[in-house]
Amino acid sequence: MGFDDVFGQDGAKQALSQMVGLERVPHAILLHGAEGSGNLALAIAFAQHLLCEKHRQGNACEKCFNCIKAAKWIHPDIHFSFPTVGSNATSDQFLEQWRAMLQISLYPSVFEWLQLIGAENKQGNINKEEC
Repeated sequence: MGFDDVFGQDGAKQALSQMVGLERVPHAILLHGAEGSGNLALAIAFAQHLLCEKHRQGNACEKCFNCIKAAKWIHPDIHFSFPTVGSNATSDQFLEQWRAMLQISLYPSVFEWLQLIGAENKQGNINKEEC
């Protein structure tokens, strides 16, 4: 997935691409926005761009080993952390469902995610074990 696949977010895409081009990427970046704004899709595209072996000007090549792994959400250097249900539950226990959801949409809501994992009326949480 490249930046071209992310709807909108033009300013953020340009800034993130420029960081990679200048080789000046901070150790942490917080992407925050309204639900459905595309921050998850932007984060995935940025991670792929960082890992790409042959990135073009402003985008990942989408053909190298790292891009192929990242596009399948199985690259060993990309880790996901998301709300789960259960006192000791961690994201690793729900990766299969997470990847299935990403195949459907890169713009899911928290409600859609919790419905997919059968949370019913429970509140999703990122607990201390996950942190």
